[in-house]
Amino acid sequence: MIVDDPQEGEAPGVVLEYPAGTAWGDNTEEVKRFTTIFDEVTKLAMSSAKSTDLIAKRRKVLESL
Repeated sequence: MIVDDPQEGEAPGVVLEYPAGTAWGDNTEEVKRFTTIFDEVTKLAMSSAKSTDLIAKRRKVLESL
């Protein structure tokens, strides 16, 4: 999760969640890297409607097996 609306006087940060716990990163370069990655992945993602349609189609195929 990218925290880009920090309290006054605090730098933006990134919360990294993984199976063993969480980690906080507030290094400017880390935040920039994760923000860039998030922006790129968001551009590639399908819309909610397209995702729902794809899931419904796959479900029909699986149910017909």
